[in-house]
Amino acid sequence: MLRKYLSKNNHLVKESISCVLLCLFSVSINGQVKGDYQWIFASDASELPGHEGTVFDFNGDSIQFIYQELPKGIGHNNTSFTDEEGKLLFYTNGCEVFDASFQLMENGDQINPGEIHDEYCPYDIYLGPQNSIIIPDPSNANGYYYFHKKLQWIYEPVLDLVADELRYTYISFEDNPLGEVTDKNVVFASGPQYVSGFAEVITHKNDKDWWLIDFTYDTFGGLVLVFFINENGINLVHEIPIDNPESLNLYCTGTGQSCFSPNGELFTKNCPLTGLDVYDFDRETGMLNNHRNLKYPSSYIKNGLSISPNSRFAYISTHDTLFQVDLWEPNLADGLVLIDTFDLFGDPFGNNFALQQLGPDCRIYINSTNGTRHIHVIDKPDEKGLACDFRQHGIELPHYISAGSLPNFPHFRVNEDEVCDPSISSLFGLPIQIDSPLKIFPNPGQEILNVEGIKCTSFNCTVKAIDGHLVYKEDFNQSESTFVIETQQWVNGIYIVSVICEDGNVYSEKWLKM
Repeated sequence: MLRKYLSKNNHLVKESISCVLLCLFSVSINGQVKGDYQWIFASDASELPGHEGTVFDFNGDSIQFIYQELPKGIGHNNTSFTDEEGKLLFYTNGCEVFDASFQLMENGDQINPGEIHDEYCPYDIYLGPQNSIIIPDPSNANGYYYFHKKLQWIYEPVLDLVADELRYTYISFEDNPLGEVTDKNVVFASGPQYVSGFAEVITHKNDKDWWLIDFTYDTFGGLVLVFFINENGINLVHEIPIDNPESLNLYCTGTGQSCFSPNGELFTKNCPLTGLDVYDFDRETGMLNNHRNLKYPSSYIKNGLSISPNSRFAYISTHDTLFQVDLWEPNLADGLVLIDTFDLFGDPFGNNFALQQLGPDCRIYINSTNGTRHIHVIDKPDEKGLACDFRQHGIELPHYISAGSLPNFPHFRVNEDEVCDPSISSLFGLPIQIDSPLKIFPNPGQEILNVEGIKCTSFNCTVKAIDGHLVYKEDFNQSESTFVIETQQWVNGIYIVSVICEDGNVYSEKWLKM
């Protein structure tokens, strides 16, 4: 057994491993740049058996969504991990750990046991919207740390949701190809009163070790805690007094979000009450400095935060408003731009703006506080102002996702030339397109479908089934604006018809075969 743990002063220390093994391990770990290539969503919102899962798969040249029946739903705590080829290894909902076969992993039950678990996990929810995150073990290519917190309600002096312990669960693939939980709910820090959210990680400058940021908050103020994770385990290295401790109260940690910039040089934290906090971060030493704060108009309900791939623009979602902030501006207020306001769309519940996550395709995805079938997307987040191309409810999903559910991932490609892959150029095989001139008829249809309204003479037409597989592809060079596709051999279901013109314009429509 390579791993041997010793406990000292509430900090975990791992037995040293030979330099030769560490060198071998680091090669594999550095190759794991696709840890966020599959996102798992699930809810129980239809008469279908089990829970209706939707897998966002970023592998390939276009994103696919794949229906997957799941044993449990996924609420606020949502994270997963994929290998260096982008294949799913495991995921969690904060209550259990599940393997790549979408079943409970060996010894994967009873994560975060206690009052909150007993109250909410029967509904597949564990509280704390930023309370689950996974990293590879720097000393073991077959092991992973899943960081989480045991939460509890306190009632004096005011009602609050806090953590009395910081924990990890260790997942090993040494003896089981589907993985097993070998160490569960291990306490690596205790004593202070930790906040219920805002935990984030980033790689050390050596691209092998990791930094973990968390916070304490009590009547005496707040602290930023910086933990270092390397071959020696998890060690607290910095306790930094926070400039505005009011940003760590229950309302902030339950309604805000934190994130690192993709280049690892900034740490940011957002709360609807206290605004956006920005710190410079040193990936060599783990120190935070040069704090600045930006106040902005807010509905004080639910806020999200992400940073563009080029690390220049922060995006703040405030329930009914989306702002962009130019982080290159010396005065952050000079870089604040209104991008859009909520258009009151509902399906049936309001598709408002909540948490955010930068995808491996260089787009930013935004969920809602309600269970919906739509997700918002910022298509070009590196562009300034309205050129960022924000699309409200731009993605329609086959099933509802749970309220507030969005994966929490670290940036896995900080030292890479590209922190994301811009060649993943479409969403679910369906490029975002609001106004399409295409007319597909009859719709529904049976043996043929007619495509009409094409505005170009040279184009490519593809048809994909709802699960993403290609059923038809043809190149055209013609003056007619109409053509016919025979569909007798296709199975009944929903199809996406896409026309890509020579000028790069893309038009898409759905067609139903019955």
